[in-house]
Amino acid sequence: MPAIWLDQIIEKAGQHFGLLFQQEQSADLLCRLKLRAQELQKDDELAWIQQVAQAEWSLALQHELLPALTVGETYFCRDPFVTQWLIQNWLPKIQSSQSAPVRIWSAGCCRGEEAYSLLFLLSEALDLAQMRCGLNMVATDLNPEFIAKAEQGIYRATSFRNGTGPFRQRYFSVLSPQHSWQVKPQWRALIKFQTLNLMDSQPHPAGPFDLIFCRNVLMYFSPEQAHNIITRFLQQLNPGGLLLLNAVEASIATQSGYHGFWAVDNYAVPASALAATALAPSTFVPSTRQAKAEDLSALPTTQQPAIHQPVIHQPTLPRLTAQKQTTTLPLSDSVQQATATATTTTTPVQTGTRPRAQPQADYYLQQAKKSADLQQPEQARRWLTQLLELTPDSAAGHLLSAQLYRQELQPQLALQALQKVLYLEPDLIVAHLLRATLSKEIGQQQTALKELQLCTQLLQHYPSALEIPYSDQLSAGQLYLICQQLVAEMSE
Repeated sequence: MPAIWLDQIIEKAGQHFGLLFQQEQSADLLCRLKLRAQELQKDDELAWIQQVAQAEWSLALQHELLPALTVGETYFCRDPFVTQWLIQNWLPKIQSSQSAPVRIWSAGCCRGEEAYSLLFLLSEALDLAQMRCGLNMVATDLNPEFIAKAEQGIYRATSFRNGTGPFRQRYFSVLSPQHSWQVKPQWRALIKFQTLNLMDSQPHPAGPFDLIFCRNVLMYFSPEQAHNIITRFLQQLNPGGLLLLNAVEASIATQSGYHGFWAVDNYAVPASALAATALAPSTFVPSTRQAKAEDLSALPTTQQPAIHQPVIHQPTLPRLTAQKQTTTLPLSDSVQQATATATTTTTPVQTGTRPRAQPQADYYLQQAKKSADLQQPEQARRWLTQLLELTPDSAAGHLLSAQLYRQELQPQLALQALQKVLYLEPDLIVAHLLRATLSKEIGQQQTALKELQLCTQLLQHYPSALEIPYSDQLSAGQLYLICQQLVAEMSE
């Protein structure tokens, strides 16, 4: 396929939506365009891509393309630590200074999971503290399909992670024939969803707001556009309001001359930053380079930043020490459950003789790995059988089982084992990559491309130098390149 077609599409995506695609994202963009062509039932994918590249983008064509240009992967309680920080540090100050409803804008809300999470958890906090002021929420996104889904409030199991089982029972109704859940009507009515392109001059939601939540959004805009968007956000805040960005976007704010402070691993810019910048000499300098992995590797790791982001003035890193709080609100069961699940990690166990205090399951897993490394599949299977009888929910055990089945040329059994892995750990990158490889090997090209697309989306949330679990010591950057190479091979 002529490279100029992708160049033309990238240029038009910037003109119409302000979206910024780097050269290294071309293979991923091509994959997403091909998948979109299949979804639209286009007979000739390349002919459709050529047409998209060379046509004038009408409003209808823009809406048709948006699912291929925007990322829709998210889930409920994705970052419970920032919610906990808001409840314990920000909400008491807001409530001590006003009696009106707390006003929140979730910008770049995707399919609504983040906006609903904020609504549920902050409402619980207000109820526990017996504060009756209530919440007033607006949520916006560029993609009208996302907004339509958010308004419907229907979600499948992959949207519920971080221990959100009780949370789901409280706020959702079961749609059993569809194996999905819908936000109860009384909660859906509390958020106003609307389509909005943040770079447009069209009317934005009427402020002022106490909190604007905009994370993993600004990184897709050019530095100049991001600067303008941040300025508009700050202009729509109450005097004590906050703009909350993710860790990587902190550098975009400071590059624009807007300085804030760290809220766990997020960056909070207060409304006062606007006035401070107005009094100071202009500090905005357009970025002239793209960030390298080493620029990002020192950032906090509770929610990892995406790679390939512009960095020019890196703010001071947060101090990971407890701060004395003058006032705090109690945490609901939902917040405590989500944070407890998010902090649960698997501690690596060294191979060798079994330590006295080492859990039985870990011992079985290590022996299975050792047997597999020694090319003893039958012995590895025996250890895995003992492991899975003891702990049927061992994602590592099912992953190793899938790898053994692949070595034994039994792809369907391997895919069944991977289905169990991804039920237990939906974001396990290596499992998605293995499923993509297996699907490619048995001729399921569309499934393989979808898995590779998901892999690249997940990897963009990690520093390039970070080692990915279960990957034989491969880094996020190395796996990202592998995914791009596989996509390029399948696109030839």
